[in-house]
Amino acid sequence: MFLSRRAFLSTATAAAATPILGVSAQPQTTIRVSFASAPAKGLYQTLAQRFMEAHPDIRVILDGPAVDYDGLVQQTLRQNITKQLPDVSHQGLNQIRPLADRGIAVPLDRFIAGDPAWKTIGVPEAMTSLARYGGKTCALPFAISVPVLFYNTDLVRKAGGDPNNLPGTGMA
Repeated sequence: MFLSRRAFLSTATAAAATPILGVSAQPQTTIRVSFASAPAKGLYQTLAQRFMEAHPDIRVILDGPAVDYDGLVQQTLRQNITKQLPDVSHQGLNQIRPLADRGIAVPLDRFIAGDPAWKTIGVPEAMTSLARYGGKTCALPFAISVPVLFYNTDLVRKAGGDPNNLPGTGMA
C-alpha cells in the first residue's frame, strides 16, 4: 500500500501527539459558583483556589458578585428561565422559599444523611433548621450573622422597665 506524503505526515503527527493528548486530556469537572457581596470576593477566590488544589480534577469558576442578595436571587431566577443556572449559589436564607417553590433549590437531605462525618463537622441543627422549607433542607449555612440587640438601661428604667428583667417571648 502506497502512502501519500500528506497521509504519512497526518498519521505521523497523530501518532506523535497521542501520548501528549493522553496525558493532558484528563477529564475535568467544572462547577460554577454565584455569590453576592463584592467585599467577599477575595474569600470566595481563596476558597475556590484551595478547593482546586485539593481536587485538581475539578475547576471552579466564580461568577462576578451580585450587588446584594436581592440582586442575586433575581439573577438566579433569570438564569433559571434561560437554563444557565450555576452549580452552587450562595443565597441569603430569606431567599430559600422563592427558589424552592420554583424547583431551583435542590433538597440536600439525602446528601446530609449519606455523609458519615456530617455530625462531626460542627453544623448545629439550629442553623440547618433555618435552611428548611417544606420539610426539606434546601440550603446549608455558610456565613451566618447573629443579630445583636443593644439597649440603653437608663432609658429602659425611665420607661418603667427593669433592664435586668426584660420581657421574654410574649409581650403584654
